[in-house]
Amino acid sequence: MALTVCLCCTQTGSWLCLIALLLVALFSGSSERNERLAALKQAPLLPPLLLYCFAVVVSGSFTPGWSLAEAFKALVSLRGILVTYLVAYQLFAHDSGTRLTLPALSCLLFCGALSGLFGLIQQVFNIHPFTYPFLQATGFLNEPMSFAGLMQLTSFLALGLLIQGGYKLLPLLSNKFAFATIVLANFLGLIFASERSAWLGMLCALLCVCFYISPRRFFEGLVALALLFALAWFTVPVVQTRLSPLLNAKTDVGVTARINIWNQAWQLFQEHPMTGVGALHFPRIDLPEAIVPGHSKDLNHAHSNYLQILSTTGILGFTSFLWLLITALTAAYRQARSPSPLYAAIGLGLFGAMVSLAVAGLFEYNFGSGQVKLIQWFLLALLLPSLVLAKHASLASPSTDSARQLENPE
Repeated sequence: MALTVCLCCTQTGSWLCLIALLLVALFSGSSERNERLAALKQAPLLPPLLLYCFAVVVSGSFTPGWSLAEAFKALVSLRGILVTYLVAYQLFAHDSGTRLTLPALSCLLFCGALSGLFGLIQQVFNIHPFTYPFLQATGFLNEPMSFAGLMQLTSFLALGLLIQGGYKLLPLLSNKFAFATIVLANFLGLIFASERSAWLGMLCALLCVCFYISPRRFFEGLVALALLFALAWFTVPVVQTRLSPLLNAKTDVGVTARINIWNQAWQLFQEHPMTGVGALHFPRIDLPEAIVPGHSKDLNHAHSNYLQILSTTGILGFTSFLWLLITALTAAYRQARSPSPLYAAIGLGLFGAMVSLAVAGLFEYNFGSGQVKLIQWFLLALLLPSLVLAKHASLASPSTDSARQLENPE
């Protein structure tokens, strides 16, 4: 429960909770520990994740000087992904009757809603008590991109639970009106994070979720989003502020800075096509017009997941990253078709969240954000193999007789 709270506000607190959970797992009884380790072999994202880690280590080994120390540093840089996924997966996979999963989801989505409402207040009233006064909202985090990534994950997870009815199992949030309020508050955070790439990701993900429901819902969603966009353009000032510069992209600092960085990243890839320059060796680029005073001194990433990974880990890392992304999307899609309302809802929500992050990742390096990585891999651990899903579904769902009694009190 503490971890779900910290995931919405503090990276240090999240790490303290993860270390505590890791110690509990390591010092549990030998039989239980062996069962957990055996179950990790079934984790659906573990094979592509390990391959990606291997690619990152290889890219570190082939940096100038062929240093094993650099390879080790590259591996350590993946600790946020590895530790979070392994700890969270062994928790969720062994959660008999979802006694941990349900309270954790309730707490996480409630904290996400509070973050979203605070983000709305920040952006509308220009109140930034803890951070640099960005035009965008930052929630309880320290910069807009991480906040947008957090809100993409919690918003679509909440939406999936609403659509599939999984929210009915959540403690304290089983009322439809109350949970719809939670969904709205999370999406308000995503909107007022005011990250243009996150907005694009949100739109694409919403259309994908609509198409999953039915082709008719896709076209209805397309019309609804067009009308909502027109309404937002004339009623939400930040929408015009953020989007109108794109009408003359050559004068927009965000666009020109990205083009500059993308050209340099592509040049790095051409110079080191197979293994890149090393995961920790993307050059620091001095672009004064794109620097946030007091917040950053230079630009040290490619502002794109794909160009960042291509330039730093080469073709080997890029192909393994794509396999990891596709595996996560397909695992989420398959789980969305699960007979369990809860896990189907989680699958649909994470499918939308991953589409949103993948599209936004064309224009930002959200895969490298420390806070986004922690919550992303915490939630991806909820994608379980079919045998584990079947066991959890039988424990979490009410029996047929109980369901009949609820429908027919007589």
